[in-house]
Amino acid sequence: MRRYDFNCTLLADIVLNSGTATEGSADCLDFIPGSNFLGIAAREYEALQKEGIAYNVFHGGGIRFGDAHPFQEGLRARRVPACWFYRKGSSLEEEPAWVSHLVTESELKRLENEGTQLKQARSGFFFEDGALIRIEKYFSLKSAQNRETRRAEDGKLFGYSALRRGSIWRFSIDCDNEDAGERIASLVVGVHHIGRSRSAQYGTVEIVLVGSNDFAGDELISGEVVLYADSRWVLHNAHGRATVVPSSVALGLPAGSEVLWEKCQIRRFCYAPWNHKRNCRDADRVCVEKGSVVVVNLSEPLPEQHFLKGIGSYKAEGFGSVVANPSFLDANEAGRSVVTIRNCQHKLIHNSGVRESDQSDLLLEEWLSSRRNVLETEERILRDANNFANTYGGHFKSLTASQWGQIRSRASRAVSNEELHRLLFEEPSKTGKQGKELSGDRHHSGLLVHGKTAKAWAKNAEGLELRKILEAELCSEAKREYGPIYAVRLAAVMQAMIKRNENKRSNS
Repeated sequence: MRRYDFNCTLLADIVLNSGTATEGSADCLDFIPGSNFLGIAAREYEALQKEGIAYNVFHGGGIRFGDAHPFQEGLRARRVPACWFYRKGSSLEEEPAWVSHLVTESELKRLENEGTQLKQARSGFFFEDGALIRIEKYFSLKSAQNRETRRAEDGKLFGYSALRRGSIWRFSIDCDNEDAGERIASLVVGVHHIGRSRSAQYGTVEIVLVGSNDFAGDELISGEVVLYADSRWVLHNAHGRATVVPSSVALGLPAGSEVLWEKCQIRRFCYAPWNHKRNCRDADRVCVEKGSVVVVNLSEPLPEQHFLKGIGSYKAEGFGSVVANPSFLDANEAGRSVVTIRNCQHKLIHNSGVRESDQSDLLLEEWLSSRRNVLETEERILRDANNFANTYGGHFKSLTASQWGQIRSRASRAVSNEELHRLLFEEPSKTGKQGKELSGDRHHSGLLVHGKTAKAWAKNAEGLELRKILEAELCSEAKREYGPIYAVRLAAVMQAMIKRNENKRSNS
């Protein structure tokens, strides 16, 4: 068997929906299924059929396209094993995990006496050097376009969760026939489009062949064997029906072999694959989830080659990949993992050039920053206006809502603090004889200092000069930084407060 290793670099965001639902939220897979790479080769199906290798590639099981996992610093990540447990309320990075099938009775008793509960690790990928990563995804909203009006279509808004561009992923293709493997490798290499929405901005990848090697698999494996699901498994029982119960028959083990259920940690998944050729979905596939761990006791030794070729069905699409007795599932005498997961935020995918910044990103950042400043300023303005209303509201009860509405109207016309002062508080003598306007409506006498309005803003029953109180509030140094907008908001708050009081009196 020959294995070809490839690096897949995401030149654009990739949409790989984990489910088949067309409504609601659609999450994105955290890996790239091997079926995507099989689909790239299948575009040349007719040419391969003429060459006489199409059946072996797509139907005979002679070539297996593996799943792509995150790749960094020469290491391919694996899904966190389901047999790893950590202290509830803690995390994998804080202390070594417990390997469930290797934890001793004395260790379990000690944990029980401490009142410690263990929680199963169910997400994330790890490198065998102990670096834990969680795949970053990017969410965006898109709208369908009306071709007649060339505008957004009403009621057709879509949200996409995608893997970020710029990251590197590693996958392998296993071939029983070297000639066929070379041919398939030549088809896979290059720039391609995978996933959903390929006609839009998504799905562009570049695949590069990085090397190949032979796997002899002459060693024998016997006794108790730990099987780690490096990909999803699609298993069938003795009657040919799909099952998530990995019996010895479903795993293809020799007669008399048994599954040690008390040591297994199995997770399940179900989905319906899309068949592009028939433009419909195939039957649901019930899978053993990636990262599951099955412990079996073999009745007779098996060659390592048996597990290298995978187990179950649909192996050509990346299903059935298994690692027998992996070193990262070893543990010490108490059942603690030999792999020390460390806090390694610097190794997260998005910190390794996943998505380079461009001009549009800078513009968006500037707009978001300015928008945040505007919202924070509006929040402070509204808070100060409410504080004034709570403090002095009772002193202004002689005024009507329409009088505050006049202030709001004048303040909305002002473009500076100076103009606001002229519109509200400027004495008539500064505008000309008998308060007549000099030129334009911005130079008339202040609203609150002439006519009937001036009488309303004179002293109230308590002897307080209402106009002076308002002028001190609007023209203070603390409020001048807000500009005329503060006067608009304050008038609106006072107007609303007076209307509420009037409604209460009428209802009572």
